[in-house]
Amino acid sequence: MDVIMPLIKTPRDKNMSKEEFISRRSLELCSSEIRTAALKIFAEDMQSRCVHISVEGFDTSLPEVDIELGLYKHLKQCGHVHQVVVTKDLETNLLNKCALVRLRGEGAGEHALALNGSDFGGWKAVIQALPNEVPKIDPKIVASLRAAYARKKNSVGISVGGYDTSLHEDDVKDALIRHFCICGEITQLGLSKSYRTKALHSTAVVYFARQTGVDKAVALNGSDAGGWKVEVEPLFRPTRYFPEKMDSWFGSTPPAPCVNKTEVSLHLSKED
Repeated sequence: MDVIMPLIKTPRDKNMSKEEFISRRSLELCSSEIRTAALKIFAEDMQSRCVHISVEGFDTSLPEVDIELGLYKHLKQCGHVHQVVVTKDLETNLLNKCALVRLRGEGAGEHALALNGSDFGGWKAVIQALPNEVPKIDPKIVASLRAAYARKKNSVGISVGGYDTSLHEDDVKDALIRHFCICGEITQLGLSKSYRTKALHSTAVVYFARQTGVDKAVALNGSDAGGWKVEVEPLFRPTRYFPEKMDSWFGSTPPAPCVNKTEVSLHLSKED
C-alpha cells in the first residue's frame, strides 16, 4: 500500500461527504498508474507466500523448455507450481545446472524436499530449500485491494444524459459524482468526447458496486443536478449464455439477436 498511497490524489477534505470521498477514491483505482502499482503488490504478495527450492541434476544439454516441463510434471504433486526458472550463463549461453522453483500450497515445501534423490525421468534430483527474501505484505492491505477491484469487475451501471455537452469534461464528472455518490460507491465513470467535434458525447455511464446503487440512481431520474435535469436509465447487464445441449460455460454475453441494440447504441456516437 505504501506504493499506492502516494499516488492517491483525493484529499480528505472535511467539506466532502463520506460518500463522495469513497467514490472518488474508488475511481482513482481505475488509473493505469495505480492499477500497475496494485498488480505489483498482488505479484509480490503471491511470491512472498511461495516456497522456494533449487533443483539440480538435470542434463543441461537438453532444451530449456523440456527441463521446465519435466520439473513441472514431477513437482506438481507437491502443490501449485507457481514458477519454474531455468537460466543461462551470460558468457557461455549454456544452461545453468541449478533451477529455481516456486511452489504454493500447504506442505508444498516438505513434499518437494521429500523428493530429494528421487528419479525424475532418467536423472536423480537434488533438491534444497531456499530462503524466500520477498518481504511479506500485510494481508489486510492485499485483501482490501482485491475486494476493491472485485467490486469494479462486478459493477452494474446506468446511462446518464441531460448535461450541457459544451461544459468542460471535469465539471460534468464532478457533477455526476456529487449527484450519484449518495446512491452507493461509484466504481467507474465513463465520459467521452466526439473525435470530430471535440464536444462531449450526450451520454455518460456511471457504474456502482452494487445493484442497490443502480436502483437508487434510477429513482433520481429527472432530478436537478445543479442547473440541469438528469436523464437516467439502467444499463443492460451481460449474462452468461449456455447453448442448448452444452453444460460448459460458453461466453459472457447473449447471442447477437438478443442484444439490446438501443442500449448498445449508447456507447456509439452518432456525432462521429
